[in-house]
Amino acid sequence: MTKHRGYTQTPTLDFLGVRIDLTSGETSPLKLRLHKLLERARLAAYTGFGISAKSRVFKALVFLALFWAAGVAVPEPRVMNQIAGSVRHAFQRDLTQEAPRVLVGQVLGWELDVHWLAEWSALRALERVLTSVSETSEALTLEELRAARCNGLPVANQVIRSLGWQLQCHERALCRIDDSARTRIYRMGVDSPRILRGWLVDHHKLQATASCGRIVKSQHRLDPTLAVGFKPARPVP
Repeated sequence: MTKHRGYTQTPTLDFLGVRIDLTSGETSPLKLRLHKLLERARLAAYTGFGISAKSRVFKALVFLALFWAAGVAVPEPRVMNQIAGSVRHAFQRDLTQEAPRVLVGQVLGWELDVHWLAEWSALRALERVLTSVSETSEALTLEELRAARCNGLPVANQVIRSLGWQLQCHERALCRIDDSARTRIYRMGVDSPRILRGWLVDHHKLQATASCGRIVKSQHRLDPTLAVGFKPARPVP
């Protein structure tokens, strides 16, 4: 019918600065000028600022442009990896290029890790939506309104699933199971965001530690006649 009427058929829909793939449902921000962001990152590397001042430059001039649609759309992995490389280059006087990700996050702060920041921005966007003033409607219940809001944040929902957490829209809460098999609950708008930040940092620290080269590939010698150092158990990602 669309061909008969001469309508244009496209696999994507551009709406309010976001491109939606109508087949997979994936979203990405439009008009993201990567070369400009990389140029800003390059200039930040030569400012001579310390870690704190240089971090503020990145947050204001690079990360805001990357994650303005947090919760709804996120840049593709290629863009994220290029920005992550520019961050490492900018702080090469503080950390070498060979430094593992977990060390970079602990020294520079996880707010400069683009993969951590993408998830943190999505979670904070979800909290802002769920704790905003509810619209008055005679046709919809409060639970239905909150569920509709949750469905409008596909990236935030994807992040929650990847973390293994559960979202309770009607309770405005996030739940997770800790290492002791106890249920931990974060109540949006009630508990401090520092609790949620701690959850996310712990998750990324564990993932980054498990992916370190010395852990992925053991350097211990197998010859029983040679001295072998202490070999602790590998962390479970």
